[in-house]
Amino acid sequence: MTAISPTAAGPGSLSEKMREKLRTEAGADLYRRQKVVVEPVFGQIKGARGFRQVSFRGIDAVREEWRLICLTHNLLKLFRAGVTPKPTQGGKSRPNARATSLLSLSLALVSP
Repeated sequence: MTAISPTAAGPGSLSEKMREKLRTEAGADLYRRQKVVVEPVFGQIKGARGFRQVSFRGIDAVREEWRLICLTHNLLKLFRAGVTPKPTQGGKSRPNARATSLLSLSLALVSP
């Protein structure tokens, strides 16, 4: 089987359709955001954390394991960013707004 280079593809090919989509401002913006928003997280989880496969069987067990991986990923980000509760004048600690929002997001991922 011979591979067809993207430049040799015909006018109705998938490659040409993708080029047309990327020529529009909206298509280029969507493609740009896709690279920035999602893919680094999966790369960090796979590369830096070494998570390549799930340990359990069944969709429910896999979902719970993935939620745990996401939770630990977000908590590690908070720890590395140095986010800690800030003490108030009364001596009691009050949660950092950034820590609270990221922790809420992490817990929302874990909640069924």
